[in-house]
Amino acid sequence: MLCECSSLNSIVIPDSVTLIGPWAFTRSGLNTVKLPDSVTAINEGAFYGCIGLEEIIIPESVTVVDQRVFGDCTSLKTVTVLNPDCQLYRIAQGSTESAFDEDFTGTIRSFAGSAVQSFAEENGYNFEAIKENVTTTTTTTTTTTTTTSTTTTTTSKATTTTTSKATTTTTSSEATTTTTLPDKYKSTLGYENDEDSPLYYIPEESSGYNIKAEVEVEGPKKLDETDSADGSIINAIRSYLTSSFEKALKAIGDPEQFAEKTEQIAEEAVKSFNEISDTGYTAKKIEIADISKSDKGDLKYTLGDLNDDGAVDGTDATIVLREFGNILAGKGESFTPEQVAAGDVDGNGVIDGSDATIILKFYGEAGNDVEISYAGMVPWMEKNYWNR
Repeated sequence: MLCECSSLNSIVIPDSVTLIGPWAFTRSGLNTVKLPDSVTAINEGAFYGCIGLEEIIIPESVTVVDQRVFGDCTSLKTVTVLNPDCQLYRIAQGSTESAFDEDFTGTIRSFAGSAVQSFAEENGYNFEAIKENVTTTTTTTTTTTTTTSTTTTTTSKATTTTTSKATTTTTSSEATTTTTLPDKYKSTLGYENDEDSPLYYIPEESSGYNIKAEVEVEGPKKLDETDSADGSIINAIRSYLTSSFEKALKAIGDPEQFAEKTEQIAEEAVKSFNEISDTGYTAKKIEIADISKSDKGDLKYTLGDLNDDGAVDGTDATIVLREFGNILAGKGESFTPEQVAAGDVDGNGVIDGSDATIILKFYGEAGNDVEISYAGMVPWMEKNYWNR
């Protein structure tokens, strides 16, 4: 370890290093540090008390920066974190210990929407979203030694005297490394509509269609389907995809052509998604694996139940608000006639914010009264709205 080495002002960690050990450079004289992409973790207190350290770039390879790593770094102004999911704390005995002091006044830089941003905001630290390339400059010093020999011969005494003069030359060179930081991350998500809510329902045929697909989206962070923290955004993306596939199937119109026009359906769905989505993600490519006719049979939407899952709840209100927002934005309607009938709960002939408000009010009362819940929305509407 090089802790408390006051003469150590600068260091370039070699590529062979994968871990910065605990208290490795504590209270050293470091003011510049270059970490390689081989490092995966920085342990407790590694740079604690390095009062000359003003900035540091933590490479994308690092997944954990342990507690108090930058504690008492009183001159630290900027910490750039290239891994958006990097953990800047330790959870021990039920409490979270930060890599920074509570009163850290510098700036943490990383990607918008990242776990790093959430950490910074939750702890009251300054955060700045990365939008440009980060340039790292490393200065190396090369020492060259030149030896000049002079030989003097005295003939009378047959002696030879040799004197040598050593000249040392010091040269400095700068090497600049540019790390390109992507503004967007691509993620591939699986999509499969709920079989109980088939797409493109055709009343006269009492049938709908199911789609299985892979969707490539691009946004502020890479999404992980196994990470619960990404669940809400992934669900929102899939919800918009459902509306987009519905619109694409309607554009084709003839179910007999669905199987042979999957590429066209995918292109239409990409276009529609990018027009209506407010998730912060853009659909780049859709590959449809299968389109099949549903065996669900006759779909019968009940009042307020927009996703036909048998319950009137907040999800239905959200669906109504989304449709209302798209209509206001001039993006057109996506509801089937059956969904319009189910969503227009106040009976004024249009889907609007009033319908969503009423659905939420019913949901709230139904949650506290089993009889209201079992009876459904129609008798509740007759009592509270229609017959008043």
